[in-house]
Amino acid sequence: MPRHIDYGIDVYLARLSSRRRGQRVGLVANQTSLTSSLEYSHVQLARRGGLHMLFSPQHGFFGVEQANMIESPDEVDPLTGVRIVSLYSSTRTIDPGHLRELDALLFDLQDVGSRYYTYLWTLYYCMEACERTGTKLVVFDRPNPINGVDVEGSSIEPGFTSFVGLFPVPHRYGLTIGEFAVMLKELKFPDVKLEVVKMRGWKRNTYFDEYTNQWLPASPNIPAVSSAVVYPGMCLFEGTNLSEGRGTTRPFEVCGAPFIDPKKLCDHLAALKLPGILFRPTFFKPTFDKFAGQVCGGVFLHVTKRTTFKPVRTAMSILAAVKELYPQQFAWYGGAYEYEQTKPAIDILFGSDALRTTIDEGKPLKDIVTSCKAEERKFARRTHAWRLYR
Repeated sequence: MPRHIDYGIDVYLARLSSRRRGQRVGLVANQTSLTSSLEYSHVQLARRGGLHMLFSPQHGFFGVEQANMIESPDEVDPLTGVRIVSLYSSTRTIDPGHLRELDALLFDLQDVGSRYYTYLWTLYYCMEACERTGTKLVVFDRPNPINGVDVEGSSIEPGFTSFVGLFPVPHRYGLTIGEFAVMLKELKFPDVKLEVVKMRGWKRNTYFDEYTNQWLPASPNIPAVSSAVVYPGMCLFEGTNLSEGRGTTRPFEVCGAPFIDPKKLCDHLAALKLPGILFRPTFFKPTFDKFAGQVCGGVFLHVTKRTTFKPVRTAMSILAAVKELYPQQFAWYGGAYEYEQTKPAIDILFGSDALRTTIDEGKPLKDIVTSCKAEERKFARRTHAWRLYR
């Protein structure tokens, strides 16, 4: 039988008392901040009174901006008339002065289960500021769309933190955003006044599309759950001169470049016998971003078995294959990335220089995979202390 999830915001609205309705609250939200019946969280809160300020993460309040390095100006929400303050600016942090105007800060964003996603680190900065000012933080929990069990990838080494990873967790961390907040409270912000409003009906070994709830793109380039499934690995392509499919209708599920022979690459990858994935040779033409207007050769990723598919290992294998087949054409992206200008983008995405140096030196990936396995086991054991659901 299809199942239904009541999100944290549903639970909160159902139990919102008249006493709490008089409070002045701020809300961190975007286009995914909806009830399970597809009503905007901020509209519902405004109708009940007390909504004083809105805060938007990367991509803007209605998710209209592509990945960018542009400061978003403050604006006014057309649905409620409430001021929107951007948290994707030169500092990405929340102004303590704004918090002093509030009785509580509410947080309601849909994550995608991967540590590159900047919504996690907007939460991190909100917790930091709330701890400093003594402001209560209420997190409305939402599902991890790629399940709350599987953990994969490496952690972040000292010196490699950035706005795609401010705290050492694996690329795929197997927690909901509410559980992530519980983890940060225990390990980083012990004095923050945190309340997590739990969901009802979510099971941690499930994917979002196993429910009757409607998927809303968490950002412009995660249009479907299938995009989120491959994202923990394929986001690494942002640190290269290869297209990760931005500017197509299937970002992160397709990758390539004008210099790639699709059949040659597919044959190479097929020989690796990677679990849970089939590669289809394809051509595509991005409408924007890398190689806009140019025909790219590449591969389409078809996940055939989610329970065995390893997105991070798969992406690393594709990168190593392209470097081996096209050593003169392949390159790492050298520009500024997420406000970081001192280290290569691939290093801050991976959390160290290990992947870049291994591929550049033509070494096998086995040492990285072995290291990842040890980190995955250690982190997976620790997550049990922060789990709010079975």
